[in-house]
Amino acid sequence: MKRNNIYIIILSVLFLSVLAGCKLENSHNGKLDGYWKLRTIDHLLTDETVDLSEESIFWAVQKDLLVVRNNSGEEFVFHFSKTDKELMVHDAHKSDKNNGDPKLEDLSVLEKYGIFSDPMTYKIDHLTSRVMVLSTDEIRLTFKKF
Repeated sequence: MKRNNIYIIILSVLFLSVLAGCKLENSHNGKLDGYWKLRTIDHLLTDETVDLSEESIFWAVQKDLLVVRNNSGEEFVFHFSKTDKELMVHDAHKSDKNNGDPKLEDLSVLEKYGIFSDPMTYKIDHLTSRVMVLSTDEIRLTFKKF
């Protein structure tokens, strides 16, 4: 019985040592983290609204990466920075692991995702656990969280 207690203590110490050596990475993105479906792009200068609710365009946010994708398999990777009032996406790359995720040269392919330049800075108009609204002087993007 005494021998079993010693083994339990030794195993507990080893487990705690391994656990203490692990570095847990936390995201400071708050409600921004997650999987967002792009619902509309409002072009504010022309009062035109592009309804994307039937399309499958998603922004996936985790840590400091933004992955933009659609159902046809097209996928782009960005870095981003966030404050309470702004979100800046930058460093656009085409997701292509076999070719080292090449830097994106033709930014026009990003327009249907609501990204028109690199870098692109949005004002965070609204951000809850269910809805996100981003805007610039020219566009407004509305998302629903999945």
